[in-house]
Amino acid sequence: MDRFARIKLRARRTVIITLWWVAVGLITDLFEYNALVSHGVQSTLWSRMEERLLVSVMAGLFGGGAYIFILRNRLRSTYAQSQVERQQTEARRIGL
Repeated sequence: MDRFARIKLRARRTVIITLWWVAVGLITDLFEYNALVSHGVQSTLWSRMEERLLVSVMAGLFGGGAYIFILRNRLRSTYAQSQVERQQTEARRIGL
């Protein structure tokens, strides 16, 4: 897999994370709007969504991007290294 294909795949994953983040944010806004209206506070759903949409998009892009482009490889390599160390310890324990 060439370098650009990997970047394209990671970018697609970041966009998917961002879309899910925005969807969850919009659902949360809907619940918050319903709670405010049920308690008698005047609020509009559009203003609730307008306040949080940009924040949700930025959080999805930066959070998802940081995970996909930076942390994912580091976490995988750390996990693989710990698995190798565990296997070596187990082999020494049983005398191989």
